[in-house]
Order: sequence, then structure tokens, then C-alpha cells
Amino acid sequence: MVDAYKELQKTPVDFALLAKAAQILIEDQRASTSHVQRSLAIGYNKATRLIEALEALGVVTASDHVGRREVVATEVPARLFAMAAEQ
Repeated sequence: MVDAYKELQKTPVDFALLAKAAQILIEDQRASTSHVQRSLAIGYNKATRLIEALEALGVVTASDHVGRREVVATEVPARLFAMAAEQ
């Protein structure tokens, strides 16, 4: 099994922003790119990359046949905060 955290370290990811996005999605129980975009005042492409990273980390599901996702995590993974602190 591929470690999603190790894979994310290979790409330019702002882990602090990723943790903040995870927190927003978990609190609001809305897993959409547009919600991340509006909540964090970022562009669509960056919001999409964050959602895809959160999918790889198991915070949200893959999109269904209509493009909807569900939040499955109940809290932000502690390891994500640790990686944000390391940056």
C-alpha cells in the first residue's frame, strides 16, 4: 500500500493550507471544490489539488458518478498537522 503522506511530500503541497481545508470540510460536512475555494479564497485549481490530496489521505471519498464527494473523517489527521509544522 502506498503511503499517501510520502507521495504528497514529493509534490509542492502547503500542508498548513491542506490541514485548514480538511478542518473546514469536516466542520461543515461539505466536500466540494467550490466550498474549499470560497472558504479559503483560493483559485479553482488549487482547491482541486487540495480536494484530491484530501481524497488520497482518506478525509473525503472519491467523487461519485455525479461528481459529489462525502466527508468521511471525523477529525483532521494528526499527522497532517505534524507535516504542516515541519514546513
